[in-house]
Amino acid sequence: APCQRDFTSQSHLRNIPFPKVNGPVQLIIGAAHYDATMPVEARRGPSGSLTAFRCGFGWTVAGKSGRRSDDTAVINAIHVDNVALSKSLDRMFYHDFAIVSEEEMGQSEENRRAVKRVMETIYFDEKLQKYVVGLPWRYDKEKIIEIIKSVNARAMTIKRTKSLRYKLSNNHDLRDRVFKEMDKFVDTGVAIEIDPTNDDASISSPRWYLPIHVVEERNKTRICHDGRAETGGICLNELLIGGPNIMNVLTEVLMKFCLYKIGLMTDIKAFFHNVRVHPEDADTFRYMWFTDKSMREAVVMLFLAHIFGSVSSSLVTSYVLRHHAEKVKPNFPENVYEMLRHAF
Repeated sequence: APCQRDFTSQSHLRNIPFPKVNGPVQLIIGAAHYDATMPVEARRGPSGSLTAFRCGFGWTVAGKSGRRSDDTAVINAIHVDNVALSKSLDRMFYHDFAIVSEEEMGQSEENRRAVKRVMETIYFDEKLQKYVVGLPWRYDKEKIIEIIKSVNARAMTIKRTKSLRYKLSNNHDLRDRVFKEMDKFVDTGVAIEIDPTNDDASISSPRWYLPIHVVEERNKTRICHDGRAETGGICLNELLIGGPNIMNVLTEVLMKFCLYKIGLMTDIKAFFHNVRVHPEDADTFRYMWFTDKSMREAVVMLFLAHIFGSVSSSLVTSYVLRHHAEKVKPNFPENVYEMLRHAF
């Protein structure tokens, strides 16, 4: 720490107020907040002396003091003829320019397949004014369909729907809250009623049936399509890839409140539901729901967007936000990009 250094030989630093601090390092500032370390004022002395600069965190010093060795300049250059090795080096040194960095990707080949799938299927639907993204399947489509055909997700969902009917029949207040939330799916166009014909044995694209799971917390009723519900020892989430985790680190987001006098908190409303499922996977999120509050009859519904309850939804929506930030970057001030890319 500067307060613990002897600056008697550095006359140009004598009047700089270094705070008295004595203790261990308790917080490391992430690279996302590098802008807060940029100098706004500097004090330079003779050649070879320390330089002091003031940034968003106060004054600090940089340079070398004490016994010096001969001045040495070191320049490194790497060139290889091996194409695979060259690509590996490029990933190592230039990964920060990608939407998903190598650190976030990790060593998992599944993570790479998931990101590749999302990257290859994402597009913006001009009519819907929404992004459309495919599901990152754990296996190739043929194997996924084979696994789905080997179990009976429809029967499992029918059983769970009957159990939910019994629960709601005994709690009319809960029933009303749940129906209100379920009606929003239809009203906002993310869910539609479809033909109930059972032709699951002849499917040519992934199809799953999801039971409805009701979560009540902090006086709010949330509807979740249960991707963890098993049938025959298999659940939908086991067929999807959930990584890598590319959400911005919460501590880095919170640190931004230290940079300015006024902080704003915002939310993307129903974010998962605002990203549509790619047509190749559009039949995946089926569920059953009642025609009215009497709950005597149920119909087959199809959810057209990514769901709360799918292990892959976080990756998909986080990638969409990064993709959108890169897409609009040339058309808006830099702070718009920074907010989309680093503040959510």
